[in-house]
Amino acid sequence: MQTRMSLRGRFHVEHIRDGKTLAKYEVRNAITDEGLNHILETEFKSGAAVATWYIGLVDNANWTAFAPGDVMNSHTGWVECAAYTAADRPAWTPGDAASRHDHQCSLPWISPSTIPRR
Repeated sequence: MQTRMSLRGRFHVEHIRDGKTLAKYEVRNAITDEGLNHILETEFKSGAAVATWYIGLVDNANWTAFAPGDVMNSHTGWVECAAYTAADRPAWTPGDAASRHDHQCSLPWISPSTIPRR
């Protein structure tokens, strides 16, 4: 038996304005070195789990690239979208893990009133 473990995410995003769906996107999410180290520390050693994870947006106007060494306080290829406040950054609520997936059950929402129209 051979099993390969691939750590990444996939987000389904709907762009909704005035109750109308304008577009749907599937966005793949990579994992950084810090994330991989955290998993190894918490699962195979005695590292502390993180109780709450948050979802943020990347400002596409300044994006050049993501890098494995990116951490929240140091990432030269991108900046976080500042069109919403930290209080508006939604918490990610995981679903139950089954069939080798963590099925997201709580959909995060970022208020359209805080994101500028372009």
